[in-house]
Amino acid sequence: MPARVPARHLPRLRVLSDHYERGVAFSFGADPEPPRRVGVSLPRSCVDSPEGMFAPLVERRPELTGHFRTVFETNADTGAFIERSALPMVIQAVEGRMKELSRRERERFEGLRRVLRAADRHGLAFWEATDLGVVQTRPELLEPPPKAKEAKGPSEAERWKALLDEQTAAHGEGVERVEAILRYDGELRSQAERWLAKKAPATLRADEAGLRRLLDHEDAALRRRVAELLGPTYGAAKAKDADRLRPVIEHALAHEDPAVVRGALAVKLAKKHLSASVFETLEARLETLAGDEAALLGLAEWVEAAALRSWKKGEALPALEPFFGALLTADARAVRDRIRRTLLETSQKKGGRNLREAANAAFLAHAEEEVRAEDLRLLLVHYDALSESARERVCEALERAPAPELSIRALDELLKRAGAHPELVPRVEDLFVHPEAAARSAMVRAADVHAPRSVAAARERLALLGRALRRAPSLERARGAIEGAENALAGLAGAAPDDAVALVKEAPDPFDEAVAEVAERWRDDGRGADADAVEEAASGRIERAALQALRRDRGELLLHGVPDADPFRVAEAVVATYANQPDHGRARVKRLVEEGHGDALPKALEAYLRRPRSERVIDALVLGIGCTLENAGDPRSARRVAEVGFEARPNPDFLYNQSCANQTAGDVDEAARVLARAIEIDPKQAADARGDTQFAPYLEHPALAPLLRADQAVRGRGPT
Repeated sequence: MPARVPARHLPRLRVLSDHYERGVAFSFGADPEPPRRVGVSLPRSCVDSPEGMFAPLVERRPELTGHFRTVFETNADTGAFIERSALPMVIQAVEGRMKELSRRERERFEGLRRVLRAADRHGLAFWEATDLGVVQTRPELLEPPPKAKEAKGPSEAERWKALLDEQTAAHGEGVERVEAILRYDGELRSQAERWLAKKAPATLRADEAGLRRLLDHEDAALRRRVAELLGPTYGAAKAKDADRLRPVIEHALAHEDPAVVRGALAVKLAKKHLSASVFETLEARLETLAGDEAALLGLAEWVEAAALRSWKKGEALPALEPFFGALLTADARAVRDRIRRTLLETSQKKGGRNLREAANAAFLAHAEEEVRAEDLRLLLVHYDALSESARERVCEALERAPAPELSIRALDELLKRAGAHPELVPRVEDLFVHPEAAARSAMVRAADVHAPRSVAAARERLALLGRALRRAPSLERARGAIEGAENALAGLAGAAPDDAVALVKEAPDPFDEAVAEVAERWRDDGRGADADAVEEAASGRIERAALQALRRDRGELLLHGVPDADPFRVAEAVVATYANQPDHGRARVKRLVEEGHGDALPKALEAYLRRPRSERVIDALVLGIGCTLENAGDPRSARRVAEVGFEARPNPDFLYNQSCANQTAGDVDEAARVLARAIEIDPKQAADARGDTQFAPYLEHPALAPLLRADQAVRGRGPT
């Protein structure tokens, strides 16, 4: 009796539908080779033998009973049979496993899932076998069922068009239709809002009377919605239409409903429509608007436009003082900031017929009543016009103002006026050693903008900073004064370098005296470490100031005022000085070579040329410094200077100088190579070389002979 029934011995079967898949089957459960495992565990109750399908065959061949295997061991095997009732459980197991796999792995199971679902859909069983010849009679059973088409109703756009047509039929195309759509509260509200934003302004512009009627409607919600449309209605209007709408805007400004007034103030009114009558209407509404931030911001824009415009002769000027006062005392900080910006711009406006004086007078009247830290910049702008009592309050506000109110622009105004008003000087001193780092930093930056430009001004600034340093209770707060002294010297070195050098070489300045005094006091108090630190920080300020000036291409202070400086820094200063004062530069180049630091100059020149420089400056530096280095006995550094220059600007004269430097250094072959390259770029270089005394000893040299001829006159160029 055979141990199994090979599938190839079964008769050719007629099946409803089948699907071929390699390497995926439930019947691989016992196969140890991983690529052939289905990867899904099924309960034993789900898997049966296909023997029942072959009952007539078994009846004729009883010896086949029990030999229909459910596991594949080799080709031509029968396999697992799954009854219709077990298919839902099997499908759930397969799909659950597929969710755990990668996308690529899931693709292997798609055919199995497709057959299982088709069998379940048509009430059939599932059977698998290997190498079985079949005839397929119903292949369409494997096709998925067609998706039921959902009945589609009209789209949202179509429904809105139908609704709009209804409203048009009922109300026409005028203001009444706009009113009806404003009242609409159905499911197409978003479509209604879009239509109102796009179409309603044109309709409202065409019917001022209808617009007034809607603004005066008894329905408060409707009035508010119409008021919100005033801005786009006026904004998109042509000049003639805008002129017709101006009375409507004035009508809205006089309305009892604050929402309507707010909508009118949101209009970007043309300057020509900001008439005195408009502000007369608004003045009566100021009390009503007091707590309305949105309305006050709109009002602030109108006030700014009126204050900054130039008024024609004969035009009635509006009285803006009440508005400035109301906006400066508004509860909302945003409103106060907005009107302060207007007042700052107005204070700087000159010429023409404008409201500058009225704006200034309004602010001064406000300042006499109240001084706020947030108003410091404006207060300092108008400091000369303030009363003595107001000035005292400004000084007090400066003393207790939080760091955010101490902007650089406010401190800039403070420094401008401190020279003419001695009572402000102690406040400046306090700010350099302010408790908050942000305030100290702002003061230092403002002082840097107003750095002294003369020795007298520098001495005065250093004396002020010395007094500030004496007030500093800690090393951290003392650093503000030290940095200020550093910036003062750097500013002087940038504007008048010789004056800065002279100031450094004088006897100890007022700031040095303050440093010594503070250090001695701190040591007496047992704060020796702080004393040492403040002396060290102060002693380095001259070098730091020199480096700041060097960044502005002024190196004199570093050359003449800083002993024992880093050779590379000195070389940077030499390059910067050479660009401005070649005679001084040449002397410093020779000195660097004598001190053994000539090799620092090519590096310094390379750093200097990283920033954009003119061709004239590059030529002067490369040719001048290179020639001076070679003549001073440092041809290797001269050669490197020429190389750096050629990288910045391909001038053949640089190659000629490089060839001369190579020759002086004894490298004749390299000199010939570089000279040949110079001649290739500019053939005139050959004539210069033939007539140069420096090349005369090498006329017979095999490397130079092809480039030079002995019968030419000697002209003696040498390095340029």
